[in-house]
Amino acid sequence: MNTEAQPTEQHTKACIFCFRTDLETEFSEEHIIPQSIGGRLVLDQVCKECNDQLGHQVDVDILKIPEILKALEFLNIPYNREGILRSYYDVQGKSPEGPRNIRATASGFEPLPQQMPDGSLLTPDDRAIEDLTRRVMRDERLIEAGLTPAQIQAELKNLIRAYNQSNPGDVIDWPALGVKLVRRQGKTTIRIQSRKTPQIHRLMAKIAYEFLFFIGWREFLINRQVAEPLFNAIQGETDDNPAYFLRLDPLSNEFVPIHTIELHTHRGMTEVYILLFGRIGYRVTTMALLPDYLKFIGDQYGIDDIIGIHFQQRLDGELGFHAITADGEYIWLGQKE
Repeated sequence: MNTEAQPTEQHTKACIFCFRTDLETEFSEEHIIPQSIGGRLVLDQVCKECNDQLGHQVDVDILKIPEILKALEFLNIPYNREGILRSYYDVQGKSPEGPRNIRATASGFEPLPQQMPDGSLLTPDDRAIEDLTRRVMRDERLIEAGLTPAQIQAELKNLIRAYNQSNPGDVIDWPALGVKLVRRQGKTTIRIQSRKTPQIHRLMAKIAYEFLFFIGWREFLINRQVAEPLFNAIQGETDDNPAYFLRLDPLSNEFVPIHTIELHTHRGMTEVYILLFGRIGYRVTTMALLPDYLKFIGDQYGIDDIIGIHFQQRLDGELGFHAITADGEYIWLGQKE
């Protein structure tokens, strides 16, 4: 990790990942909490190449956590539901008749027509009538048997009425059309499972790394005992890495439209708590920051005993920061609309 950018002429910024300057590469806004889940706190010290690469390799894993999708659904937050489920998840269905083939759609899940072991075709109710109508109207055997199109339509109408009035498990045998229908029992339960275990520790390390830089700027990079383990974790290096990651127990019974990040420095260590949707929490723990890091922040606001910083974002409102003092007081630092 080389933190020393050495431009040949004056520059205004250097990427906190590759350390190239704005004389060497283009920069773009980096969302500290992924934009895909509503993150709006942005950092402008990341080059476009690193931003794109980390987005494809690290940020994307947040969408591979089923609980994140549940939060998006619960809070009615728009997202590419069909594309995400098809790309990253196996969707499985189970009914009283056995496993079901399921397809994810933009608005829900759709059971697919499926051949059963007894030779029958299991078709969703909302498609059964359409499929049956198409099949019967194209059946040349009925015309050969002397039925007119009007008679076929009349028989079909009576069959559909009988099916709609049937109960689960009923068999509707309709010799005039050569059709036998079975009203299947029970509903299909849906289960989604990520095809590959998300490397969520890499994203949590990235959020912690970017947040610590956002509030401490260059003072953070001077703290190599903290910056380097987080940087290495982002790259996927975990062997002998003094950065630790823990998934926390749910802190709320339901999802809320709030993300928080909280830095604590105590007991010779640094802890960053990341809470998504008020419920999905992680803790990142690494070595202690140097005193000058918090002093740098405190000097900006005239606060002497800062031990941490609290950030909160309402998905539909303001972004705000508090300083946390040694006696547990939260002091308002400001907000960003």
